[in-house]
Amino acid sequence: MKMSKSGMIHCSFCGRNRDEVKILIAGQEGHICENCIEHAHEIIDKEFHQKKVDGKAGDLKIQKPIAIKTFLDQYIIGQDEAKKILSVAVYNHFKRINLPSSSKNEVEIEKSNVIMIGETGTGKTLLAKTIAKLLNVPFAIVDATVFTEAGYVGEDVEDAKIARYGYAIEYDYFPPTQLKLTLETHLIENLFFAGQINGTTGYEEAACQGLIAGINAAQNVKEKEPFVLTRSEAYIGVLIDDLITKSTDEPYRMFTSRAEYRTLLRQDNADERLTPLSHNIGLANDERMFLVEQKLSGKQEMLKYLNNLSVDPSAVNPVLTSLRLLLIAISITSFPIMK
Repeated sequence: MKMSKSGMIHCSFCGRNRDEVKILIAGQEGHICENCIEHAHEIIDKEFHQKKVDGKAGDLKIQKPIAIKTFLDQYIIGQDEAKKILSVAVYNHFKRINLPSSSKNEVEIEKSNVIMIGETGTGKTLLAKTIAKLLNVPFAIVDATVFTEAGYVGEDVEDAKIARYGYAIEYDYFPPTQLKLTLETHLIENLFFAGQINGTTGYEEAACQGLIAGINAAQNVKEKEPFVLTRSEAYIGVLIDDLITKSTDEPYRMFTSRAEYRTLLRQDNADERLTPLSHNIGLANDERMFLVEQKLSGKQEMLKYLNNLSVDPSAVNPVLTSLRLLLIAISITSFPIMK
């Protein structure tokens, strides 16, 4: 702690005593006043501004997109559309950063990024390296698949050592038994919980909760009836019912074995089960609902036709024999045979 000869604490930079300044900020071995902080800030601003002016990026002569494209053509065969787009993007990038604003009202952009997204092997890295070569700037690349659980994770992956398997990651959650079937909390009105906060995994289980919570939040705002899916209507209904009645002691996953109505919850009848419900709350449009109604009408007509179509034993038994099925002795309608 720095003290003046009189024993008073003073600024370690300018020497002013405590009563001569508004504030003294203490460090490990000294103090600094607000005047010195302001002066230091001005010095830092000037220093960084000078570096920007003197640096390579500031001196870089911005080439037109056609010149950048011509340079890329020397190193990369094909990919014309990608090279054109990248040339314009790079030109705009450096123009925004390095050229002074032409109007006081324009927003000053201090940072800009060019992001390339595409499948592995499409030439993204070569394009980026070539641009870096042209601009004489450092080259850095981050492969997004490094952050995925199943994507390519870079070279030398065979040398990686697993320190700890991390699928069953532990995380805090709120007991889902405090929720309604709409995923609204019992204690706080209009507060909805969805996803891992309810103790589920972060995959489809979280996505479907977000859908239901979002729908019911909108229903609440519009003062309409809540939207609830039952166990016999959808796997989402099974999941939510399990959570709020049984809770969970591990990240919940939706398995078909959890549903007692799984023979009814099929993908081939999902439109019949859920489109009317979706149409009632305005998610499915009239055209989609009309198509489902046509499908249901066609099914009913077919069932009616099969129930009225009589089948003679002499006509159908040879087919039943070839299929090693039970034969019929009298004429019956075709529907029982189809079953």
